[in-house]
Amino acid sequence: MYKPNVIDSLVRAALGSSARNVADNDLDSYIAQLIAKEAEEKRKKYQAAGIAAAYLPAAASGPAPAPESRFVHFFIGVCA
Repeated sequence: MYKPNVIDSLVRAALGSSARNVADNDLDSYIAQLIAKEAEEKRKKYQAAGIAAAYLPAAASGPAPAPESRFVHFFIGVCA
């Protein structure tokens, strides 16, 4: 007898209450289709813009936040 695992339960929860009635083979097929779709999207991005666009996260949109000055002053005072 098939015992559902955590991933099956999470996928069923993400799909909604109607997914409880989906057969295990259909669920596996759905997951395989999702993986294939994502791979195809990555392949298209890679062909269009190279590895940086396809697999690396997007660059930050703005400058880095300023450090908390009180912490920095404390740290410098302790280490000096």
